[in-house]
Amino acid sequence: MYVADTYNHRIQKFSPGGKFVSQFGSKGSGPGQLILPIGITIDTAATGLVYVGDGNHHISVFTSDGVFVRKFGSEGNNIDHIKYPFGLTFDKDGLLYVCDCRCISRRPGEYSRNINEATGAVAILVGPIHTEN
Repeated sequence: MYVADTYNHRIQKFSPGGKFVSQFGSKGSGPGQLILPIGITIDTAATGLVYVGDGNHHISVFTSDGVFVRKFGSEGNNIDHIKYPFGLTFDKDGLLYVCDCRCISRRPGEYSRNINEATGAVAILVGPIHTEN
């Protein structure tokens, strides 16, 4: 089991019984570093890799032992950018879905996106879910 330890800028790994096993990530914007991680999912169907969304506005990928593999995505206001990815999940076909918070014209809304990791192509599925009045 993995837990996003948001305010300590790291991911903690626990056994199924709840015993602490290890941790990875540190505060920063370099490879393997995280800022306020909150979104986390595991590609259990294919690779077992751990995907983490954080305040660096990209998705960082780690092995199950916490070794940094790569990152993808970037911040911006275009449709193909990611901003604060806080919800991540894989579907049964292995497609990664990302829910992020877009701040456009001071009216935040959440969007659900499908990201093709190989090409970087992004498709909006739903958005915005809510806006301020």
